Amino acid sequence: MRVAPLCALLAALLTAGAPGCKATRPPVTKPAPRKPAVVVDCPLGNRPVQALRLGAPLLGSPTVLYNGYQGVADHIAQVTGIPVELVATDDYTDMTQRLEAEELEIAILPPLEYVAAKDRIPCLNAALTTIQDGHVHYTGYLVTRTDARLYDVRRLTGRSIGFVSPNSASGDLFPRVRLLADGLVPERDFTRVEYLGSHLAVIDAVLDGTVDVGATFDVGLEVARREGRDVGALSILAITGRIPLEAVVLLPSLDPAIVSRVVDAFASLNNAAANGRAMLAPLGTVSGYARSDDGFYDEVRTVLNAFRRLGGGEP
Repeated sequence: MRVAPLCALLAALLTAGAPGCKATRPPVTKPAPRKPAVVVDCPLGNRPVQALRLGAPLLGSPTVLYNGYQGVADHIAQVTGIPVELVATDDYTDMTQRLEAEELEIAILPPLEYVAAKDRIPCLNAALTTIQDGHVHYTGYLVTRTDARLYDVRRLTGRSIGFVSPNSASGDLFPRVRLLADGLVPERDFTRVEYLGSHLAVIDAVLDGTVDVGATFDVGLEVARREGRDVGALSILAITGRIPLEAVVLLPSLDPAIVSRVVDAFASLNNAAANGRAMLAPLGTVSGYARSDDGFYDEVRTVLNAFRRLGGGEP
């Protein structure tokens, strides 16, 4: 089955007004629709630090990813000369809350959580974007067991589905819009909708038959494979979108000289050299970090606002 590009599906739905198709889900905190640009006075930071705390997501797979992010932390410390403590978590919103409380100086935020964090901390900006296999976007999927013989999204009525978290782009927002494009609203058309907390948990639930369909992404499948899961038993039912990779953000109150040193350190970490490959190896397909900016994540805002215009999310 040929999957139409997500933007084309969105455009068609918005033009048609998606009659009779109102998306609903449990109330969650989401960034407000983008308003006309307002100039925010963001004074230069002057906060010195003796050490830096780096928040990083483990995607439900600490045994695989912790060593990788520890390697990133060690590299940043070596290049900047400032000690770096790794603060690893599966709770995306926890990282935003820690940034607000100035309990983290650096965070690697998934794209949807970055958009939410930017709304809460207006002076926060994406300094870098993760590179995976030479790309700064990843691909979201709906997956099923191969032996389930599910081949068409439009025939999922009456099935069960697993999402990751309301704050996940590939694990919630993008797949919901993809389903909506085919006239399906999970809470209306599926027998059961579950939030399972991590990509690995979603993949496990599909593999053991707890749910019929799961929302995940390409690297989630790679992590599951590295954790020993039989991903060969899975089929990709649909592509849910091309999504910007994680944003690396730094606390706005940091001294600009420290920010510059940290950004340079991230940008110098790649798999072109043997030591870089060794540090990044536990992160699977991650091959480095590219300098970025807030505008790179506007496509996430576009999908989020389209979802709201189609009747989803908060009023």
